[in-house]
Amino acid sequence: GYTSVVGTKAQNKCYMSVPSGKQLVAKASEATNCAAGTARNGAVTKYYGESVSCEKCAAGTYSSEGATSCTKCVAGSYQDETGQTSCKPCAGGKTNTAGSASCPTTCSNNEGVASWKDTKWNPGNTVIDLCTAKTCSEKYKLDGKNCIIKQTVWKFAYTGGSQTFIAPYSGTYKLEVWGAQGGGCNGVKTALGGYSSGTVKLNKNQVLYVVVGGQGGKYTGGYNGGGNGAFGSGGNCGVACGSQWAHGGGGATHISTINALLSSLVNKKDSILIVAGGGGGNGGESGGGASNDCYNSPGGAGGGTTGNEGMNKGEAYYGVWGGTGGSQSSGGKSSQNGTSGFGYGASPEGNEYGGAGGGGGYYGGGASSRGHAGGGGGSGYIGGVKDGSMVTGERLGNGYAKISIIN
Repeated sequence: GYTSVVGTKAQNKCYMSVPSGKQLVAKASEATNCAAGTARNGAVTKYYGESVSCEKCAAGTYSSEGATSCTKCVAGSYQDETGQTSCKPCAGGKTNTAGSASCPTTCSNNEGVASWKDTKWNPGNTVIDLCTAKTCSEKYKLDGKNCIIKQTVWKFAYTGGSQTFIAPYSGTYKLEVWGAQGGGCNGVKTALGGYSSGTVKLNKNQVLYVVVGGQGGKYTGGYNGGGNGAFGSGGNCGVACGSQWAHGGGGATHISTINALLSSLVNKKDSILIVAGGGGGNGGESGGGASNDCYNSPGGAGGGTTGNEGMNKGEAYYGVWGGTGGSQSSGGKSSQNGTSGFGYGASPEGNEYGGAGGGGGYYGGGASSRGHAGGGGGSGYIGGVKDGSMVTGERLGNGYAKISIIN
């Protein structure tokens, strides 16, 4: 909620920082996610009674809940309305450019129909629609009388929103997803995101939605379920302990048949094909001294059946303060306060000594209750694919996804 400076006497002087991907209704106590079909980028400060809204996605784009930006429709699809949550496939073998609000009424080479003399390609010199004939555009190849896309691998980097995949033809596809790393320790192999893979049969023009998790930051959880980190003043220790803070957990990466954040699919789990968990937030600063304590208090790695536990700094009298990893049926346990659950990691709540957020996942990781301890990693999921496998702790930085044609 709102905060204020010391000595504030008027309620309208209380203020709140509204992060990207969220909106604030006037006099509401908390900011909420941008609705699917809208987006907002850039943190803003608003005083009590003020508001900030998310903007509808323009034609040719779409978004999922909590998006910081609208995503362009991929080539071969379009969206002719504003404020939408998905795109529509072009019909009849026609194609267009990414971000289009319409599909062409002619073939991609704008020639309509024609004929030619070629005994190999067109015996008898019959008239054939060029959309399904020899003169396919550069990105396509001929398969019988159909232009099919040459591309066999589709790669999805982090965008802060959902992305659409439209199957070019019926067949078996391999799905691979990597969760995001926990916040802090950039480039250091701690609190890594998990990896999951498996195969699925798709029909031509079947649509899948890919949501790639974002890496956690200082205090902030990564996109798609990473729990926030927190600051603490040191409690009763005061100056002796110093201030403590830690990082947010990494977000999960998932592929589903419904366009939504993972946590929003709690009552639609059968739409989820595959998930890779995010790493827990790394420890931050303890006692006014060391920062980014990657080696002594890393967050737990994400992924696998159960995410790894966050580690504690190690001094004997501290005890165990790290969060545990999420499993296949429940969120990880926070060492003091903070609740994790389906699709989201825990954020430390009311701790005097700060704490790290849990990683997002099928079930998210628990939060730590000290700045010198890491959050737990989120779990992966392969229940919607065949020949599935999972690995804990594979990905640095933001998450990633890849779809490949098998046959």
